[in-house]
Amino acid sequence: MGKQASEQMRRTVLQRLEESELNAAEFCRRQGLCYATVLRWRREAANGRRRPSFVEVEVAEAEHPDDVAGEEVVAPSLRAEVTFPGGTMLRIYGTDQTATAP
Repeated sequence: MGKQASEQMRRTVLQRLEESELNAAEFCRRQGLCYATVLRWRREAANGRRRPSFVEVEVAEAEHPDDVAGEEVVAPSLRAEVTFPGGTMLRIYGTDQTATAP
């Protein structure tokens, strides 16, 4: 079996593993398969995906509150926003510490 097994080959191996009465380690030993690879295939099949991939990240423009004359402004602002496939969004906020001179 080559380094990149086809999706059909993976499904076939996993199906044969499930149909056998062997544990995964013994099945892999008898079939000459890498145990860690077969476990990864099983995990990926259960998760419905093959491999993680890179996701494009755009740096959002920071949101700054209006400055108040003569007062120190400490407010959370958006530092980064990541939208993952499927629509899940991660927003990271930080604190700006801006002081105006008296």
